[in-house]
Amino acid sequence: MANKGMGCYKHPEETVVGTCPKCGKFLCKECADKYESHLCDGCEKERKDKAEQVLNAKKAKLAQDAGTAKNEALKSLIIGVVVSLVFGIIGFSAGKADGNGVMMAYMLAGFPWGYRLISKLMDDGVMFFAALAGNFWVAFFIKLVLGMLIGCIAWPIIIGYRIYAFVQANNVHKSVSNK
Repeated sequence: MANKGMGCYKHPEETVVGTCPKCGKFLCKECADKYESHLCDGCEKERKDKAEQVLNAKKAKLAQDAGTAKNEALKSLIIGVVVSLVFGIIGFSAGKADGNGVMMAYMLAGFPWGYRLISKLMDDGVMFFAALAGNFWVAFFIKLVLGMLIGCIAWPIIIGYRIYAFVQANNVHKSVSNK
C-alpha cells in the first residue's frame, strides 16, 4: 500500500504505508510501527486516556468495596466481642459464689457461638420430633449443654477468625487506597 503521492500526517516527506484504523490519517512506517495498536499519536493518546479512566474507576470501586468489607469485618468483630463479654460477665457473676467464676465466664462467653452451631446441626425437625415424643425439654436441655460445650472450642476460633478477617480486609483497603 505504499503511496508516493501523499505523505504521512506527521512526516510529510515519508512514504505512506498505512492509515490510522480509527481516524484514517496516513502513516509512514515509523508512525505505523510506533504503537502496537497502529494508531496515530492523537488516537493512541485518546485510547490510553480512556483506559486510564476505566482503570481509575475500577480502583475507586475496589477501594470502596474494600472499605465496606473492612467496616463489616470490624462490626462483626465488635459484636462478637461484646456478646462474649456480656455472657462472660453473666457467667462470672453466676459462678463467683462457689469459686468457679472464671470457668463459668469462659463457658458462657462461648455459649452463643456453640448454640448457634448446634442450632445449625440440630434443625427444627429434631426439636419437633422430640416435642412429639414428649421430650422437648430434654432435647432443649441437651441443645443448651452441647451449645455451652461446643462454644468453649468454637468461641476462640470464631473470634480469632473475625480478627483475621478484619486484619485482611484492612490490609486490602490500605493497599488499594494508597494506589
